[in-house]
Amino acid sequence: MHWLQDPALSAETWLGILLMVVAELVPSEVKTTVLGIFLFLMNSIGGNIPVLVDSLSKLVGSYRTALTVFFPAFVAISMSTSTIVR
Repeated sequence: MHWLQDPALSAETWLGILLMVVAELVPSEVKTTVLGIFLFLMNSIGGNIPVLVDSLSKLVGSYRTALTVFFPAFVAISMSTSTIVR
């Protein structure tokens, strides 16, 4: 069972790096506001993904198909927003 814990411990290491990058990109006067808005949006979007996947899986009849639809869609959204920010 120990082999399951190692990936789980290292899976969330990106969050600290991401918050540091966001904090370094904004002026110090609005740093806490931007981090608060960022975490709110990240939790709002990420918290609703299971609801969307479950709804789509009931519509198409397969959980695997729903995940196959959502994964490329969110990769494309991520790529398009990263090019806008640059």
